[in-house]
Amino acid sequence: MKSDLLKYRIEYDQWFRESSLHENGEVREVLDLLTEKGLTYEKDGALWYKASENGGEKDEVLIRANGTPPILPQTSHTTATNSAAALTAASTFGAPTTTAMWPV
Repeated sequence: MKSDLLKYRIEYDQWFRESSLHENGEVREVLDLLTEKGLTYEKDGALWYKASENGGEKDEVLIRANGTPPILPQTSHTTATNSAAALTAASTFGAPTTTAMWPV
């Protein structure tokens, strides 16, 4: 993947696995932060991000009813607007970096 992106002169400062965000507690920390700020709600047993109130087309599920998170996008920039990317953005707390992530 890295070599493919380099062909288009796309280079990231940091690469990491999605699973590391769950293992080190960053996902839980960000979910708590979003909830504290009133940016989430529960519906049908799932935790949702109020994306539609924050520039998104529709609200996005953060934690499914069965307790598992959806797969995060393969690449996320810290300025993305959808909920999965918001997790990535919030987890870096606005750090001026570009990050590439791949599932598990």
